[in-house]
Amino acid sequence: MSAGAPNKQQVLEDLKLLIDRIKDAYKVEDSELAASIFEDTIPVDAAVQEDLTVFESVTKYLHENRNKRFADIALILGRNQKTIWATYNRARHKRKKAVTAKSTVLVPLSIFRDNNLSPLESIVKFLLEKNMRGIDIARLLNKAPTTISTVKSRLGVKAHE
Repeated sequence: MSAGAPNKQQVLEDLKLLIDRIKDAYKVEDSELAASIFEDTIPVDAAVQEDLTVFESVTKYLHENRNKRFADIALILGRNQKTIWATYNRARHKRKKAVTAKSTVLVPLSIFRDNNLSPLESIVKFLLEKNMRGIDIARLLNKAPTTISTVKSRLGVKAHE
């Protein structure tokens, strides 16, 4: 180690201070921060673009904004590579411009691996598990409250199947 270089303990203390500042500035919980560091996540608004389905939005975002290959996206989302390619191609034709994402609410990509739930159901379920109210979820996802209510009902039915 060169003279004046910080030791491991100092680096860890500085990192903790930086993490505390991030948590305060962005109102992020420990669990959300850990998920964003250790699990691949996306901002929730990247998944709910006005003119695309949730799955199209996620696929387009991962390919264009994160530079993920179709094979990698298929592995991440637990889907077939041909399905990912077809979904991306459909999204690309529907929307030429890039997917935009500004939300500080992050969703783990692993939620989309459950093939028993639609992508929208997966997001709503995740947010409900974070104790968000239906009306707040509707605002966050730019959906009608009745849409979220319907999704919640479908989740209830699927939970009892």
